[in-house]
Amino acid sequence: MSQIDYKDLFLSSSEKRILKRFSHIKHIPKSIHDNPKYNFLFKYYLLDYADSTHSSYRLSDKAHFLIRYELKDKWRFMIPVLISVFALILSIISILLQLY
Repeated sequence: MSQIDYKDLFLSSSEKRILKRFSHIKHIPKSIHDNPKYNFLFKYYLLDYADSTHSSYRLSDKAHFLIRYELKDKWRFMIPVLISVFALILSIISILLQLY
C-alpha cells in the first residue's frame, strides 16, 4: 500500500480520539498490535518503534502532523462561523434599536 499524505487522511471520530489519547503517551505498548481497534494506526503508518529494541511504539511524525492539521482545520472553520454569528447578533440588535 502506498503511503497517504496526512492531509488526505479522513479518520472517524473514534479513531481521532484514539490518536489524541496516544499523543499524550510516550511509549505505546506493543500489545495494541493484536487489537483490531488499532489497525488503522498500522495501516496508515501512524506508529513508529519507540526504541531500537522494538519493545514499544510511539506516534510517527505523520501522526503528529495529522493532529496539528486537524486542530488548525477546526480553527479555520470556527473563526468564520463565530464572526458570522457575532455579525448576525449585532444586526438583530441594530434592527431592534431602530424599531424602539
